[in-house]
Amino acid sequence: MSTWTGQVGYPMLSAEVLETTDSVTLVVRQQKFCANGDDSSSARWLVPVTVVTQSGEGPQSFLLEGEKQEVVLQGAKPGTGSKLNPEQIGLYRVRYSDELLKRLLPAIKNQALGAADRLGIQEDLFALAKAGYSTTPHLLTLMGCYVNERNYVVLSSINTNLGELGSLFSHLPCYTQFKAMRRQIFSRVLREVGWEKRETDGHTDSLLRNMLIGTLGVSDDGRL
Repeated sequence: MSTWTGQVGYPMLSAEVLETTDSVTLVVRQQKFCANGDDSSSARWLVPVTVVTQSGEGPQSFLLEGEKQEVVLQGAKPGTGSKLNPEQIGLYRVRYSDELLKRLLPAIKNQALGAADRLGIQEDLFALAKAGYSTTPHLLTLMGCYVNERNYVVLSSINTNLGELGSLFSHLPCYTQFKAMRRQIFSRVLREVGWEKRETDGHTDSLLRNMLIGTLGVSDDGRL
Protein backbone atom coordinates (compact mmCIF):
# COMPACT_ATOMS: atom_id res chain seq x y z
CA MET A 1 0.00 0.00 0.00
CA SER A 2 2.93 2.34 0.66
CA THR A 3 3.72 2.48 -3.06
CA TRP A 4 0.36 4.22 -3.51
CA THR A 5 0.34 6.41 -0.41
CA GLY A 6 4.04 7.26 -0.18
CA GLN A 7 4.65 8.68 -3.65
CA VAL A 8 2.95 11.02 -6.08
CA GLY A 9 1.26 9.92 -9.28
CA TYR A 10 0.20 6.64 -10.83
CA PRO A 11 1.68 4.17 -13.31
CA MET A 12 1.48 3.62 -17.03
CA LEU A 13 1.59 -0.02 -18.08
CA SER A 14 3.03 -0.92 -21.47
CA ALA A 15 1.67 -4.21 -22.83
CA GLU A 16 2.78 -6.50 -25.62
CA VAL A 17 2.48 -10.22 -26.32
CA LEU A 18 4.94 -12.96 -27.21
CA GLU A 19 3.30 -15.85 -29.05
CA THR A 20 4.12 -19.38 -30.07
CA THR A 21 1.87 -21.75 -31.98
CA ASP A 22 0.05 -22.75 -28.81
CA SER A 23 0.67 -20.10 -26.13
CA VAL A 24 0.40 -16.39 -25.50
CA THR A 25 2.61 -14.58 -23.00
CA LEU A 26 1.71 -11.07 -21.89
CA VAL A 27 4.69 -8.81 -21.20
CA VAL A 28 3.89 -5.82 -18.99
CA ARG A 29 6.24 -3.00 -18.05
CA GLN A 30 5.49 -0.09 -15.76
CA GLN A 31 6.72 3.44 -15.41
CA LYS A 32 5.31 6.62 -13.94
CA PHE A 33 2.81 8.39 -16.17
CA CYS A 34 3.78 12.04 -16.57
CA ALA A 35 1.67 14.54 -18.49
CA ASN A 36 4.83 16.06 -19.97
CA GLY A 37 6.17 12.70 -21.15
CA ASP A 38 9.07 12.66 -18.69
CA ASP A 39 10.38 9.10 -18.30
CA SER A 40 13.16 9.77 -15.80
CA SER A 41 11.21 8.80 -12.67
CA SER A 42 12.20 5.62 -10.87
CA ALA A 43 8.83 5.35 -9.09
CA ARG A 44 7.27 1.89 -9.15
CA TRP A 45 3.98 0.56 -7.78
CA LEU A 46 2.50 -2.73 -6.66
CA VAL A 47 -0.18 -2.93 -9.36
CA PRO A 48 -3.06 -5.42 -9.32
CA VAL A 49 -3.54 -6.14 -13.02
CA THR A 50 -6.50 -7.85 -14.66
CA VAL A 51 -6.65 -8.88 -18.30
CA VAL A 52 -9.34 -10.42 -20.49
CA THR A 53 -8.77 -11.98 -23.89
CA GLN A 54 -10.93 -12.29 -26.96
CA SER A 55 -10.54 -16.05 -26.78
CA GLY A 56 -13.51 -16.08 -24.43
CA GLU A 57 -11.62 -17.00 -21.26
CA GLY A 58 -12.55 -15.32 -17.98
CA PRO A 59 -10.48 -12.50 -16.46
CA GLN A 60 -6.99 -13.36 -15.31
CA SER A 61 -5.36 -11.34 -12.52
CA PHE A 62 -1.81 -10.98 -11.26
CA LEU A 63 0.25 -8.57 -9.15
CA LEU A 64 2.87 -6.54 -10.97
CA GLU A 65 5.60 -6.14 -8.36
CA GLY A 66 8.54 -4.82 -10.33
CA GLU A 67 9.32 -2.94 -13.50
CA LYS A 68 8.53 -5.89 -15.78
CA GLN A 69 6.57 -9.11 -15.58
CA GLU A 70 5.67 -11.88 -18.02
CA VAL A 71 2.45 -13.83 -17.57
CA VAL A 72 1.16 -16.74 -19.64
CA LEU A 73 -2.46 -16.06 -20.56
CA GLN A 74 -4.38 -19.21 -19.82
CA GLY A 75 -6.59 -20.34 -22.69
CA ALA A 76 -5.62 -17.41 -24.95
CA LYS A 77 -5.22 -18.20 -28.62
CA PRO A 78 -2.42 -16.68 -30.71
CA GLY A 79 -3.62 -13.79 -32.84
CA THR A 80 -6.45 -12.72 -30.56
CA GLY A 81 -6.70 -9.45 -28.64
CA SER A 82 -6.16 -8.77 -24.95
CA LYS A 83 -7.69 -5.95 -22.90
CA LEU A 84 -6.05 -4.81 -19.67
CA ASN A 85 -8.03 -3.17 -16.90
CA PRO A 86 -11.51 -4.42 -17.87
CA GLU A 87 -14.28 -2.02 -16.77
CA GLN A 88 -11.51 0.52 -15.99
CA ILE A 89 -11.33 -0.39 -12.31
CA GLY A 90 -7.56 -0.06 -11.91
CA LEU A 91 -5.77 3.27 -11.45
CA TYR A 92 -3.30 3.14 -14.32
CA ARG A 93 -2.95 4.07 -17.98
CA VAL A 94 -2.40 1.34 -20.55
CA ARG A 95 -0.12 1.72 -23.56
CA TYR A 96 -0.71 -1.15 -25.95
CA SER A 97 1.81 -2.26 -28.54
CA ASP A 98 0.82 -1.45 -32.10
CA GLU A 99 -0.21 -5.07 -32.67
CA LEU A 100 -2.34 -5.34 -29.53
CA LEU A 101 -4.09 -2.06 -30.29
CA LYS A 102 -4.76 -3.19 -33.86
CA ARG A 103 -6.42 -6.36 -32.53
CA LEU A 104 -8.75 -4.35 -30.30
CA LEU A 105 -10.04 -2.09 -33.09
CA PRO A 106 -12.65 -4.54 -34.48
CA ALA A 107 -14.05 -5.10 -30.97
CA ILE A 108 -14.48 -1.32 -30.63
CA LYS A 109 -16.11 -0.94 -34.03
CA ASN A 110 -18.61 -3.79 -33.51
CA GLN A 111 -19.01 -2.91 -29.81
CA ALA A 112 -17.99 -6.34 -28.58
CA LEU A 113 -16.28 -4.43 -25.78
CA GLY A 114 -18.46 -2.77 -23.14
CA ALA A 115 -18.93 0.99 -22.95
CA ALA A 116 -16.50 1.44 -20.04
CA ASP A 117 -13.76 -0.35 -21.97
CA ARG A 118 -14.45 1.55 -25.19
CA LEU A 119 -14.23 4.76 -23.18
CA GLY A 120 -11.08 3.73 -21.34
CA ILE A 121 -9.08 2.74 -24.41
CA GLN A 122 -9.81 6.07 -26.07
CA GLU A 123 -9.17 8.14 -22.92
CA ASP A 124 -5.88 6.35 -22.28
CA LEU A 125 -4.59 6.79 -25.83
CA PHE A 126 -5.58 10.46 -25.90
CA ALA A 127 -3.68 11.07 -22.66
CA LEU A 128 -0.68 9.11 -23.98
CA ALA A 129 -0.62 11.01 -27.28
CA LYS A 130 -0.96 14.34 -25.48
CA ALA A 131 1.97 13.44 -23.22
CA GLY A 132 4.11 12.19 -26.11
CA TYR A 133 4.03 8.48 -25.25
CA SER A 134 2.03 7.75 -28.41
CA THR A 135 1.26 9.57 -31.65
CA THR A 136 -1.67 11.55 -33.04
CA PRO A 137 -2.02 9.24 -36.10
CA HIS A 138 -2.46 6.27 -33.74
CA LEU A 139 -5.12 8.21 -31.84
CA LEU A 140 -7.02 9.24 -34.98
CA THR A 141 -6.95 5.67 -36.29
CA LEU A 142 -8.52 4.54 -33.03
CA MET A 143 -11.17 7.27 -33.03
CA GLY A 144 -12.16 6.33 -36.57
CA CYS A 145 -13.37 2.99 -35.20
CA TYR A 146 -16.14 4.66 -33.14
CA VAL A 147 -18.45 5.14 -36.15
CA ASN A 148 -21.02 2.80 -34.58
CA GLU A 149 -20.82 4.32 -31.11
CA ARG A 150 -24.12 5.32 -29.51
CA ASN A 151 -23.21 5.73 -25.84
CA TYR A 152 -23.42 9.36 -24.75
CA VAL A 153 -20.55 9.20 -22.25
CA VAL A 154 -18.20 7.64 -24.80
CA LEU A 155 -19.22 10.08 -27.54
CA SER A 156 -18.93 13.04 -25.20
CA SER A 157 -15.36 12.07 -24.35
CA ILE A 158 -14.48 11.63 -28.04
CA ASN A 159 -16.09 14.98 -28.85
CA THR A 160 -14.12 16.77 -26.13
CA ASN A 161 -10.84 15.22 -27.21
CA LEU A 162 -11.47 15.86 -30.90
CA GLY A 163 -12.33 19.44 -30.02
CA GLU A 164 -8.94 19.85 -28.40
CA LEU A 165 -7.25 18.38 -31.46
CA GLY A 166 -9.34 20.59 -33.73
CA SER A 167 -8.00 23.70 -32.07
CA LEU A 168 -4.51 22.54 -33.07
CA PHE A 169 -5.44 21.53 -36.61
CA SER A 170 -7.63 24.51 -37.47
CA HIS A 171 -4.87 26.37 -39.34
CA LEU A 172 -3.35 23.33 -41.03
CA PRO A 173 -4.12 21.89 -44.49
CA CYS A 174 -5.32 18.64 -42.87
CA TYR A 175 -8.21 20.42 -41.12
CA THR A 176 -10.62 19.62 -43.97
CA GLN A 177 -9.92 15.89 -43.59
CA PHE A 178 -10.17 16.22 -39.83
CA LYS A 179 -13.66 17.72 -40.07
CA ALA A 180 -14.68 14.97 -42.49
CA MET A 181 -13.60 12.36 -39.96
CA ARG A 182 -15.60 14.10 -37.25
CA ARG A 183 -18.68 14.09 -39.49
CA GLN A 184 -18.16 10.40 -40.16
CA ILE A 185 -18.20 9.61 -36.45
CA PHE A 186 -21.17 11.78 -35.45
CA SER A 187 -23.51 12.24 -38.42
CA ARG A 188 -25.00 8.75 -38.36
CA VAL A 189 -25.88 9.12 -34.69
CA LEU A 190 -27.75 12.36 -35.35
CA ARG A 191 -29.80 10.67 -38.05
CA GLU A 192 -30.87 8.12 -35.45
CA VAL A 193 -31.65 10.46 -32.57
CA GLY A 194 -33.27 13.06 -34.85
CA TRP A 195 -33.59 16.81 -34.59
CA GLU A 196 -36.68 16.93 -32.43
CA LYS A 197 -37.25 15.72 -28.90
CA ARG A 198 -39.14 12.45 -28.66
CA GLU A 199 -41.43 11.21 -25.93
CA THR A 200 -39.20 8.16 -25.52
CA ASP A 201 -36.05 10.24 -24.97
CA GLY A 202 -34.07 9.70 -21.82
CA HIS A 203 -31.90 12.31 -20.17
CA THR A 204 -28.79 11.41 -22.15
CA ASP A 205 -30.70 11.43 -25.46
CA SER A 206 -31.33 15.15 -25.11
CA LEU A 207 -27.73 15.77 -24.11
CA LEU A 208 -26.51 13.70 -27.03
CA ARG A 209 -28.71 15.52 -29.55
CA ASN A 210 -27.52 18.95 -28.41
CA MET A 211 -23.89 17.86 -28.51
CA LEU A 212 -24.21 16.35 -32.00
CA ILE A 213 -25.86 19.42 -33.51
CA GLY A 214 -23.17 21.69 -32.12
CA THR A 215 -20.31 19.41 -33.17
CA LEU A 216 -21.59 18.80 -36.68
CA GLY A 217 -22.28 22.50 -37.09
CA VAL A 218 -18.62 23.39 -36.60
CA SER A 219 -17.63 20.40 -38.78
CA ASP A 220 -19.38 21.84 -41.88
CA ASP A 221 -22.10 19.23 -42.04
CA GLY A 222 -24.24 20.19 -45.04
CA ARG A 223 -27.53 19.50 -43.22
CA LEU A 224 -26.95 22.22 -40.64
